[in-house]
Amino acid sequence: MPPWAGWRAKACGGWSVWQRRCNDPADALTTGRTARGRAHGREESRSCLVRRHGMSGRPCILAQAADHPERLVADGESLSDERERFPRMCGDMNRPVTPKYMVVHDEMLKRLKSNHYSVGTRLPSEESLAGTFKVSRVTIRKSLEMLVDAGYLASRQGSGYHVDCLSPQRETCLESFTDAVLRKGRVPGARLIGIDVPHPDPPGDVAEVFGAPVARIHRLRTVDGEPEMLVSTWVPTKLVAGLAPDAFPEFGPGQSILRILSDRFNLAWSRACETVRPCAAPNEVAERLGIETGAPILSLACTAYDDLDSPVFHDQVFRATPIVFNLSGSARKTDPI
Repeated sequence: MPPWAGWRAKACGGWSVWQRRCNDPADALTTGRTARGRAHGREESRSCLVRRHGMSGRPCILAQAADHPERLVADGESLSDERERFPRMCGDMNRPVTPKYMVVHDEMLKRLKSNHYSVGTRLPSEESLAGTFKVSRVTIRKSLEMLVDAGYLASRQGSGYHVDCLSPQRETCLESFTDAVLRKGRVPGARLIGIDVPHPDPPGDVAEVFGAPVARIHRLRTVDGEPEMLVSTWVPTKLVAGLAPDAFPEFGPGQSILRILSDRFNLAWSRACETVRPCAAPNEVAERLGIETGAPILSLACTAYDDLDSPVFHDQVFRATPIVFNLSGSARKTDPI
C-alpha cells in the first residue's frame, strides 16, 4: 500500500498538503504535481506542497486522516504550526506578510525609541546590520533610508548613518529641544516646577484653544545646567490620565516632552501652528531665567493638532536666547499677491 493511502489532501490556501517520505539531504520546500508519491509528476493535476526534512526519512508533510478529519499529523505538529512557518504556502493566503525591509525598519525604530542609540551615534555598518538581521545589504539600505526620510537618521558620505534626531521635526516648533542640544554635544536638562491636573485657571488663549479642562506641565529647560527657557505645556486632562511627576525625567533623551507625550500617553499629532514675538520678561520668568525683569526675550506659542484637526497640546515658551530659523526647502507654489 502506498504511503499516502488512507490520507486525503488538506486544502491549504489553494495548495493540497499530503504526506510522503523523502531522503533528500536538502531541507527545502518543493512544489509540484502528485504522481504516486513523487514530488514532481504529470499524472494528476492537483498541486502539492512537499516539506523535506533531510535524511531522516520521517513523514514530512502535514496530512489529514480520512477517518479522523479533526486529527492533523506531521511529526506531532498541527496545521497551525505549519501556517506560522509558511503563511503564504500553508494556511491563510490572505494573511499579510511583512516585507523584510519593514521588519528591519520597525526593529531599528524600536531601538531608537528605547535609546539603544543616542543622538550623534554612528550606526553599525550596512554589512554588520545585514549579518545581524540575516538580510541583504540592499534591504538594510532601504530600511535605513526610510529612517533618514523620517528624520531619525542622517547619511554622511564616507561615514555611514548617524542618529540625527529621536523626535523628528514635523513642524518648526516641534523640533525636539532635547535632540537639538544633544546634536551640539551639550547636556540638556528639565527641572519640573509643577503639575496641575486640572489647572484651575488656564490663560484665556489656552482655554479658547481647548474648550475643556486642561493639565499644565511647568518646567525649566537648561543647557549644561544653565537656564535656557521656561515652558508650560498644556494638554487636555482626558488625554493624560495618570499624569505624575515620575513621567518627567530631569536628564537624558527621555526628558523630551514630545517623546513623553508620544511614548507614555500615546498621543499623535500631524501639524502645528506657531507664533513667535518679542516681549519684556515678566517677574516670574525673569527670576527663573536669571535675567532682569523687563529684559527683552522671546515668547513662543505652539499648538499641535491631530489628523482630525483637534488640538493635542499647546506650548508656551519664554526664552532669553535667540532663535535661528532655517526656511530652506522645496519651493511652494503660491498665488500672486
